[in-house]
Order: sequence, then C-alpha cells, then structure tokens
Amino acid sequence: MNGEKMLDFRVNTFITVVKKNSFTKAAAVLNLTQPAVSSQIRYLERYYQVKLFDYQNRRLMLTPAGLTLYEKLVAMQVDEAKLLDVLHCQYEAPLRFGATKTAGQYLVAPRVVKLARHHKVEFLIANTRQLCQKLLDGELDFAVVEGYYDKNSFEGVCFDKARYVAIKSPDIELGGPCTIEDVLDLPIFVREEGSGSREILERFLRQSNLNLKAFANINVISDINTIKALVGAGAGISFIYHMAVAKEVEQGKIELLNILDMNLYHDIMFIFNRNSLFKNEYLEIYKLLKEG
Repeated sequence: MNGEKMLDFRVNTFITVVKKNSFTKAAAVLNLTQPAVSSQIRYLERYYQVKLFDYQNRRLMLTPAGLTLYEKLVAMQVDEAKLLDVLHCQYEAPLRFGATKTAGQYLVAPRVVKLARHHKVEFLIANTRQLCQKLLDGELDFAVVEGYYDKNSFEGVCFDKARYVAIKSPDIELGGPCTIEDVLDLPIFVREEGSGSREILERFLRQSNLNLKAFANINVISDINTIKALVGAGAGISFIYHMAVAKEVEQGKIELLNILDMNLYHDIMFIFNRNSLFKNEYLEIYKLLKEG
C-alpha cells in the first residue's frame, strides 16, 4: 500500500473540522494552515452545492446539509478501512465486535464460540459510550449495547429485552414494597459514567425529580461481580439487569428490592454504523447470534 486513500483528502479535512469543532484545531491536527482548511471546505461546498457550516453565537455549527454529509462520509470512511482489511486479508479479516458488560457476559460470550466457527474474532467488553466511539472510529464492526445510543449515527435491531431490577441483601429489612425515597439513605453501588446500566437508573430517577446525588452514599464500581458481592454481603443496594443476578437470587444470596412504580424493561441492541456498505453482512451475523 502507498498510504493513499480512495476518499478525497478534503473529506478527511471536513470530518476533522467537525470532530474538532474548529478550523484552527483541525489545521493543527492536519498540519495545514487555516486558510488551506477553509479552502478545502469551500471546495466541498461548491462541489455539493450546499453550505456546510454556520456560526451561531460565535460557535461553529453544522448546517442540516452539513450534518447529513458528515454522517454519510464517516460511514464511507469506516467502510473503506474495512474494505482494505478484507481485500488484503483475502476475505479472512477478523470480525471485530464488542458488547457492554452485562450483555457481553450473559448474552454474547456464550455465543462467541459459534461465531468463531465461521470467522476470526476480536471481542471487546466495554461500556456503551466507549463502544459507540470505537464504532465511529472504525475499530469495531458492530456492538451489542445496553445503553442509549445516537440513532442518527447508528442503526440498531433489538437483540433481547431485559428486565432491570433493584437488589439488596436478604439481611437488609425494608418491610415490604417501598418508594425510591425510602432507600436514599442506603449505600448504593453504581457503574461508571458511560455505562448503559447507570444511564437507565439516572433516567428512572429523573422521573421522580431525583438524581444520583440524592443518595447519601454513592460508590462507583465498574465490575459487576464486585457489585454483586458487596450487595450480597449487606454493604448496600444496586440496580442491575436481572439476568446478571438470576443465579444469586435463586440461591438466596441476593434479593430483589420491590420499589413501587419501578417496572423497567430495556432493549439490548445490536448496533452498527448507519449507512454502512456492510449492513447485510452484519444482519446475517445478528441472525447467527440470535439463534444462540
């Protein structure tokens, strides 16, 4: 390879300006002058016959046409990188995918062996925010996520519908059903920012005009097994997908916490970059995974 790309170099300049939200910062990254960057953007505007940027309160903003072009070009850029991998590996390029922690451990991991019979695989466990960024950067082909995602950037199909529950130790006595306000004094264990599981909790709290800061003792732990161990030991409560604690609940090590008006189910989504040339391939993999 000579390092050249099929996509015009001005496309990369445009994408960089959008990501950096600045002509000046993009010029520094690309080792260009700001006038050169401005000239390349004007070329694209003449070519597509649309205005790509506006300034609002001195802030650089994409126009609606600019946003559409950005989304399409990012998808093309990611697909080009994948296409090069496929061509140079003679159709044996690895299948790169990720999953969020609960979905990865309890839904996807048991099925990876089936994928591995048909593909070379590279499997990553991370939170929703991290996986979405890696999809946009072309480092992953698809992901299975628990959290909310940008539907303008990604296309998704439902992989599973999961129940979301509150949990406690059998040693914590609360005397029957309770409100969310009744447990605010208990220590709570939550996932890190960017976690889909945490975002679901935050959205539920907002329905009661609350946020995480309403809890007296907040502990941030990224590992699901550590959270379950702490809750089982009576150290506090947590909110988690039922599939992650079904075994412990059956064994009596953890109990479900009955919070009034909390009847939450959330779609676990199989997502990939919108407008991808490889959409049909990804949907075939989705079917393969769904079959279990």
